[in-house]
Amino acid sequence: MKNTLQDLTSLSVAERIQLVADLWDSIARTPAKVPVPMWQKKELDRRKARFLKNPGSGMTWEQFKRSVNGRK
Repeated sequence: MKNTLQDLTSLSVAERIQLVADLWDSIARTPAKVPVPMWQKKELDRRKARFLKNPGSGMTWEQFKRSVNGRK
């Protein structure tokens, strides 16, 4: 692995960025294999329960984007 790391660090920044993107894409092709920590599952459950109690408390994706863009 050490030789591999040395080989990788000799790549240009652009090549390393492309490598990272390619690695990420390969992970994204099999999302079911990506482990989700229990704390994240609990947090999602908590947020879902909160939303189900008060559906009006959420916002659409479009509303969210407008709110974020308005902060600039």
